[in-house]
Amino acid sequence: MNISHSPFRGFVVNPTHEYLFFSYQRAIFIVTCPINLLTFYLIQTKTPGRSTTFKKLMLHLHFWVSIYDVFNAILFLPVPLFPIVAGYCEGILCNIGLPMHYGLSLMHMLFTNITYSLFIGYIYRHQALLQSGHFLKLGKRRAIIFGCFLWLFYQTAFICRFFNVDESYAKVHLEATYPDMMWLMDKQDWCYYNMEDPNSSERVIAKFVGFKNSVFSPWLIFAMVMHIFHILRGYIPTMSASTKRYHRHLTIVLIVQSSCLIFIFIPIAGSVFSIITQRWSYEVTFIFFGLLLLFSVAHSICLIAMTPSYRGWIMSVLRLTPNSITVSVVSSSDYTTSSKASFNLIIG
Repeated sequence: MNISHSPFRGFVVNPTHEYLFFSYQRAIFIVTCPINLLTFYLIQTKTPGRSTTFKKLMLHLHFWVSIYDVFNAILFLPVPLFPIVAGYCEGILCNIGLPMHYGLSLMHMLFTNITYSLFIGYIYRHQALLQSGHFLKLGKRRAIIFGCFLWLFYQTAFICRFFNVDESYAKVHLEATYPDMMWLMDKQDWCYYNMEDPNSSERVIAKFVGFKNSVFSPWLIFAMVMHIFHILRGYIPTMSASTKRYHRHLTIVLIVQSSCLIFIFIPIAGSVFSIITQRWSYEVTFIFFGLLLLFSVAHSICLIAMTPSYRGWIMSVLRLTPNSITVSVVSSSDYTTSSKASFNLIIG
């Protein structure tokens, strides 16, 4: 294995490992591409007619998931080098001269758009159940303002990182900190961040991203989910039992979709651990990144499995059920008209 075991000097990536890593990324894309297209087709054509807002939410979310796949496997094709906070890329954008720093920023933007879309889904489900006089109910104008503020909050780290680049700084500190990593400069497109510098802006950005993903988003979503089920357990004069089941099912669909983020959070947690301890080699990082690429497949499978009309169509095509599929969906349009009007503006 062509790797130096001193984490303080660096290492050299084995060319065979690099080839296998690129081949894996391309193979995963070949698998995910038709699955993503199938999911788009199902959302567009098999979503029950009375669930138009659910359809728009799912299209919005799946669009970003699919773009994230294309970006990683074709346009960017990154090679992370943790435990050292560095990497290089071989994608189309890298080959035409886009600095990797900007590619990483775009990758971060796509991921935050995925989490933002999920967040909007939870907010819509929550708002749909609130009565008009509730203090948490958002009107049309407040919904637009809140949606814009939330998007800007999620993109803060992307904006800061995008305009924070100094290639000469990276070269000097790479040579001083990891002299065995100087081969990285021979790559067409690479980057390095000195996280050991207490004054590094990347440390501040990393702390903000950690707060957003481990404190703000999970706990706010947890609070909304608990309140949704609290409302559904209570007595709402204008809502029938079947409508309650409808809302409960769509909430569970969102929860299951959110659970797919484990394919992103586990690789991130593993990479952070390797950076802090410097005990894991780059091969382990490759495995973690491989898990990250499975996110879109898991998302599509969960969405299809949890939606009766999608699942029924798949089973019909496979001739596992009769061709005539009947799906009963209860509409709560009278109860949620104001919420639909508000959040349609947020998601387009």
